[in-house]
This record gives sequence, structure tokens and C-alpha cells, in this order.
Amino acid sequence: MYARIPTITTNVGGFPDLVVEGETGYLARVQDPKDLADKIIQALTHSEQCQAMVEKAHERVREVMNVKHNAQEVLSYYRQVLGQQENVA
Repeated sequence: MYARIPTITTNVGGFPDLVVEGETGYLARVQDPKDLADKIIQALTHSEQCQAMVEKAHERVREVMNVKHNAQEVLSYYRQVLGQQENVA
């Protein structure tokens, strides 16, 4: 997604959190080689649609995997937890 290439994956683990079928990439059913092949063919034969998904996917991964933003969220969370602990003690 960062590399701006079409994303084709299975709908397991964390992939469905990033890849929205038909919007940011293609999600094939697990252990379904025909579905995976169909998704590959779709990506190859619908280049304009695929390119639009690539751009949406790039923006999505930049938002979700933003290191600075994620670090700020983690820092904020720890400050909140530590602040609550001080109030309890």
C-alpha cells in the first residue's frame, strides 16, 4: 500500500483492518484459490478501478500507520494511565 501497488490479500488477521474490499484493495476468502485468482484477474483487467484503489489505499495506510501519530497516542495513553495511578495511590 505504501508502494502504491495493488493490494490483494486474504481476509484474516489484521489485513481487513487496512484493506477494504473494492475500496483499498482486494480481499480473497481464506483457502479459496479460485477467489484469489479471481481477485488477481480483476486487478489486471480493471486497471483504472485498480489505480483508484491504489491511491485510496496509500492514503489509508499513511493515516493508519503514521508513526508520529501512533507514538503520540501511545504517549498520551501512558500519561493518562500514570496520572490515574497517582490519583489512586
